[in-house]
This record gives sequence, structure tokens and C-alpha cells, in this order.
Amino acid sequence: MYFLQKSLATVFSALIIGLLFFDYFFIAFLISLPIFLIAGGICSYIVDVYLLEKLKISSLLQEYFLSIIVYTLGGIVTMFIFSFSQGSISSSTILPTVLIGIVPAFIYFHLSFLFSLVISRKTKIID
Repeated sequence: MYFLQKSLATVFSALIIGLLFFDYFFIAFLISLPIFLIAGGICSYIVDVYLLEKLKISSLLQEYFLSIIVYTLGGIVTMFIFSFSQGSISSSTILPTVLIGIVPAFIYFHLSFLFSLVISRKTKIID
């Protein structure tokens, strides 16, 4: 179920980003899908396996806020890596780079969180 949840979050996140750039939907979708697959997959693995399981957080609210922080940092780091691979970053592009990293991270996290709630509810009904 974990793979299904993350795959759905990846595809739907890329679709939402594509819809945000409506005129360039297909291009935005094709560019964002591999980024969500790689960066979202790595960030999800870090959050789910290393942080949440090792820290044994019992409160859903604490888990939510810790996940938000880590996904936000993951989005920012991903955008900085992408920006540095394209060339240098100037001081005038730091804020837009940070924002462009945060918004997709929030979209991916919330879709992943929503799918985990839906999938866990369906498995409880089936069991």
C-alpha cells in the first residue's frame, strides 16, 4: 500500500503543478513528474522510515508538523540543487527559489497524507 500511496501522490502532484501552468500543462507535467518521483520519494523515505519510525511519535499532530518541516526542507534543498545545477544563484532569486520549492512539497505531502488516510480507512473496512 505504501508504494501505491506514494505513486498516486506523485502523479496527482505532477498533474496539479501542470494545471497551475495551464498553457504549458504537458511540459510542466513532464518536468515535474521525475522531480516528484526522485525528490518526493527520497523525502518520503526519510520522513517515514528514519524520522517517524525511529522517533516513535504518538501524536498525529506532532507527526504532521514534523513531516511538514522535513518536506519543506526537502523542497527547498531540491530547488537549490536544481538551481545550482543550472548555474549560480543570485541573491534576487533566492526567495522565488525557496517558494518554488515549498509549494510543490506542500502539495506532495498533503496528497500523500490524504491518500494514506483513505487507504488506511479502506484497509480497516476490508479487515
